[in-house]
Amino acid sequence: MQPSPNMFFGRIALKMGLLTATDLRDLLREKSQRDKVGVPISIGELCQMRGLLTSGQVHDLLRSQDYLVSRSEDRRLGALVIANGLAGEDTIQRLLARQKEVFRAGSDAVRLGQLLIGEGVVSEKDLCGLLAVQERLDRSDTKEIPPPQPRPAPPADLPRAQLVQVAGDGLGRVVPMGVVAVLGRNPFHEIPIAGGGVSRQHARIDFDPARVGHVVCDLTSRNGTFVNDVRIEEPVVLRSGDRIRVGEAVFRYDDLGSGASELLNCSSERSTSEVLKSETENSTGAMPMLSPADRMGPRTSVLANRVESRGDARPPRPSPLYERARKKDSRAGLPDLDGARRVYRPNQAIRLPPNAPRATGRVVCPHCWHEFKVEDTLFIAAHPDLLGDPVLGPEAPRRFPPSRFTPSGNALDAEKRECPDRACPRCHLRLPLPLYQAGLVIVSVVGAPSSGKTYLLTSMMWELRRALPVSFHLYFSDADAVANAWLNSFEECLFLATRPQTAVYLRKTDLQGETYCQIVLDGAPMSLPRPSLFSLRLMEGHPRATETAGSLSRNLVFYDNAGEHFQPGMDTESHPGTQHLLRSNAIFFLFDPTLDARFRARMGERTDRVRPEAGARQETLLGEMIQRIVKRRGPSSNGRVDTPLLVLLTKFDAWADLLPGDLPEAPYRWSRGASTAGLDVDVVATVSLAARQLLFECCPQVVWEAERFSRNVHYIPVSALGHEPSESGEGAIVVRPVDVKPWWVSVPLLFTLAQFGLVPILEPTSPDPTIPEAVTTWAQEMLVVRVPETDVQHTLPASFAGMTVRCPSTGRVFRIPGAAFRD
Repeated sequence: MQPSPNMFFGRIALKMGLLTATDLRDLLREKSQRDKVGVPISIGELCQMRGLLTSGQVHDLLRSQDYLVSRSEDRRLGALVIANGLAGEDTIQRLLARQKEVFRAGSDAVRLGQLLIGEGVVSEKDLCGLLAVQERLDRSDTKEIPPPQPRPAPPADLPRAQLVQVAGDGLGRVVPMGVVAVLGRNPFHEIPIAGGGVSRQHARIDFDPARVGHVVCDLTSRNGTFVNDVRIEEPVVLRSGDRIRVGEAVFRYDDLGSGASELLNCSSERSTSEVLKSETENSTGAMPMLSPADRMGPRTSVLANRVESRGDARPPRPSPLYERARKKDSRAGLPDLDGARRVYRPNQAIRLPPNAPRATGRVVCPHCWHEFKVEDTLFIAAHPDLLGDPVLGPEAPRRFPPSRFTPSGNALDAEKRECPDRACPRCHLRLPLPLYQAGLVIVSVVGAPSSGKTYLLTSMMWELRRALPVSFHLYFSDADAVANAWLNSFEECLFLATRPQTAVYLRKTDLQGETYCQIVLDGAPMSLPRPSLFSLRLMEGHPRATETAGSLSRNLVFYDNAGEHFQPGMDTESHPGTQHLLRSNAIFFLFDPTLDARFRARMGERTDRVRPEAGARQETLLGEMIQRIVKRRGPSSNGRVDTPLLVLLTKFDAWADLLPGDLPEAPYRWSRGASTAGLDVDVVATVSLAARQLLFECCPQVVWEAERFSRNVHYIPVSALGHEPSESGEGAIVVRPVDVKPWWVSVPLLFTLAQFGLVPILEPTSPDPTIPEAVTTWAQEMLVVRVPETDVQHTLPASFAGMTVRCPSTGRVFRIPGAAFRD
């Protein structure tokens, strides 16, 4: 009797050393158990779920399995051909050898019947007769042919659940959950998903009889599967309200109660109205306002609900960053930062600060920072003969003040061509239309050469494109695709590579090039930075969507200058590339610990994994940046500013174990009651306090310079890549896209937008009496905070007021009185 395909699969895996005998025995036992409860599954799928094999290995094994199964059938077919005198044994052996060559060449195995017809050995009619005889012989090998069996009844405790699509193509789709569902690009899957970032077989949701619940696992997809914004590495038990993200599609898992009969008798998909009616009829009470994560009490990662590996299953290999982040600091007295999650209580609600910035009604050029009235706008000639501009040169299209307009509001040039493009009246550079529709939020990214500004900005934009619309109902898109072309190409290089295993590198930001514009202003040449422009608009689910949408929409402007621009002596009239600092709504100063000798001394043997770069001291660059701002503000304004200054400690993957404890993968979480995510500002403040203390111990000048400049300073560790890049044979620093796992790169902007009232924050609905309040005094615009019941004292910026934090020295959780951007 012919072995089953699963036995072929197991035998091949054993022969190749991919599975042990124990592995195969456990897999067959689990497959048998699933078959009995009506959850059929193949050995290959089980191997992927348990982390025993990769998707590539399973694909190769399935191909070999198909070949061996077909070869066994073809050998018996060949025997029938020989027995009926239609061909000799040599002919059959030759055709089987050709079949083997085709398989080894990487093509799909051709069947013997096709080869027989192709060489004229048999006719199609003869082949059909031979195949019918072969089928009867195969059936006669069975002692008793069992009658058709009905499909096994589903288990009585199968939960009645559904998936509701809340984002992506197919918004509003409702899919009742059965015993198994595969999500992927394949249109024949139970839950087909169109759109980018989705693998053919992306994820699978199974009913687990042992846990009486549904379990989701990633099928080694390229872009990963996320539950509540956390990428899962192992199977995770789903709870009502959990959000599953696959590519750009987001589903909410709703547990509607037990009982499988209704579920399996319904169609594969129901309309939204039917689901709402069903929920109303079967509801037993009011819907709880808090998500399951909120009801669990202490803030807990979704991976706390993961399914433990069974038998000898090998857990997936963690990325280097996650592996380091789990290491504990050996210094006495430093608590595990994971305890900071206890700061959060289950009675938290979403709240939006009211101080959102308002548009001024005027237009600000993001290139030369000239502010002008809308009626002073220049238009760009569309006719190809209208060339020559006194500011941009003889090859540039002519700029002109409009005098004639079309009904749609566009100007007409001298040749009566419609001209939709606008330009600044001072620098004559093109301005996108969104700049006329909303105000600006200017973010300056500052850092030393080789501190990772370009990599960080690339990873940050990639993460924000997902996190803002999916978690915070903020539509984030390119305001000017032309200006953002260089950044978009970097995103495609790192996150949309067609060959993710191939090493790539991002070009360094130079003093000249595509990120700068060359003009002639007042007869003198000038180089202006070309910013990256993004539109930020409120979506329907945003808590403030009922307000005037235009008043809260914003254009985000990011400046990424070369690090050399911030060195002393580089700020000149012909290269005013850093004058945007004076107008910034937020400044991100990148401090690279691996470039500082004092920090590297704390890293010890880990310094072998990073390559130091020679250059100016980073505290000198920070001081130079502050001096430029103070100089242009004038001598009358010598106090601290309120502009948020975020010191981003980059390349966190290289020094993660210097910061005590584990950091949460994302400092925000979904609130079912508010239908949006909220930023845990206290978690950010706790991490900021620990990072500040570490930075103060190694490089106190950076802390002094930052806090003498701004009242609003925080310190945030980030990693643009999540691992150390490697060095190519030519000495270039390269990365493999498949290894890129950014860490906290979206947090700086989310924290900034929370201060502007555009991102909701989490805060308790009532004070927690178990958390003491620290005694504080003010000294020269700084908070002097004494940790309760200790002699430890911290001198902090005013932006820590109102935060609940965990002291990195004592482990005490306490609240700092006052209010920062909460009120």
